Amino acid sequence: STRAGTNAFHGEVYEYVRNNVFDARNFFNPVTVAASPFKRNQFGGDIGWPIWRNHTFFFLTYEGLRQRQGVTINSGVLTEAQRSAVTNPVVAGLLPLIPHANNSTGTSFQGSASAPVNINQWSVNLNHTFSAADTLNGFYIFQTDKRQEPTLQGDTVPGFGDARYFRRQFISLNETHIFSSQYVNEARFGISRLRQNYLPFFQGKPATYGINNGITLPVGLPLITISSIGLAIGGPSAYPQYRGDTTAVFSDTLSILKGKNYIRVGGEYRRFISSNLTGNTGSFTFATPTTFINDQANAFKVTQGFPASRIFTNAVNLFVQDSYKLS
Repeated sequence: STRAGTNAFHGEVYEYVRNNVFDARNFFNPVTVAASPFKRNQFGGDIGWPIWRNHTFFFLTYEGLRQRQGVTINSGVLTEAQRSAVTNPVVAGLLPLIPHANNSTGTSFQGSASAPVNINQWSVNLNHTFSAADTLNGFYIFQTDKRQEPTLQGDTVPGFGDARYFRRQFISLNETHIFSSQYVNEARFGISRLRQNYLPFFQGKPATYGINNGITLPVGLPLITISSIGLAIGGPSAYPQYRGDTTAVFSDTLSILKGKNYIRVGGEYRRFISSNLTGNTGSFTFATPTTFINDQANAFKVTQGFPASRIFTNAVNLFVQDSYKLS
């Protein structure tokens, strides 16, 4: 939703702020640990002006979002005694990726992981009046979205999770024609495009850590889980993922006002195309810290290669609606 330009220049700038000064501490973030950081700035501006007085108007907008947030972490980790007992070279190479325990019992790590968000969005709205009976509206929006989710895919300590990159575009044209006081027609055409990339935030090469799981590209370590203490590092296992969706729509609606009846007749043609490409980092599961120290996994799986899919969907929809007023 956006405003339209007018015969005069109008504009504004704004910013909305949230941070640790205004927000309370997370209930699960104990006072013995530094408060997870939180800074959110949402800012932007817009301007509207006439190109052809009483006929053509522009309205431009920009909005940005910058968020620096710490996600509260409370995860089981290896004790110092367990770390000292490691002799396997592969396991020893993974130890620097696991934080040391910092709670009173020496069994868990409490802290925060960074979850930044960066969004930029631009839009332009164009209105043109051909006559009192014929108007045209055009709208275009472009958005980039970059963010990190450190624990959403199962990881329990900082440094992992996924990095997400989105690019969204949408354009529409809407033409309204008034045939008479009884007949009005509205025709719309629109295209939306969405590109989504999900990548492991930690993109190490498995072979560098002595892991021979058939993955040779630097797409990330397998998801390594120690079940009994709830520790997970690496992964996410079903990443990277690449997806592109394109939807094109044409619709037309005729409105008829006849006596006590308000009739709307219309239809829509929609074509949807989706292209997908999915990789895999694999996963290892260990029952206890002891089995991890001895490199004795009880489960392993991996899908090699990059399976791809491409989906086409066409849809035609028609409708008739009659609203009748008794008085």
